[in-house]
Amino acid sequence: MKLRMVFAVAAIAAVLSVMSARAARADEHGKRGDFDEHHGWHDADWWHDHHPGWLWQHHPEWAEHHHEWRLEDGDWDDHHNWRDRDWWFDHHPKWVNKHHPYWKQWHDDWEDHHHGHGD
Repeated sequence: MKLRMVFAVAAIAAVLSVMSARAARADEHGKRGDFDEHHGWHDADWWHDHHPGWLWQHHPEWAEHHHEWRLEDGDWDDHHNWRDRDWWFDHHPKWVNKHHPYWKQWHDDWEDHHHGHGD
């Protein structure tokens, strides 16, 4: 019984140390962010610049402090649902050309190659 308790405490301590290291790393940068597939930490700005589709799918809350991203990255549909650029290009390309001619379609293959990261 004591041996099980020791293993349980050790497992809990290991989980907490990993979580606290991750939180400390985020605090060190002072911003929201996540780790890439090589365990390199990147802030929300980096993810937005390099993998915007991944950001909007996994961490749309990061846009709270970046209102300009909503203007650049998507728009509201007729039912007041916010849609990202790719949705607009896939469903209403003529509307994009008329209302957001400066948009370019994202080519973010991050999801295709890195399913489930950051969940």
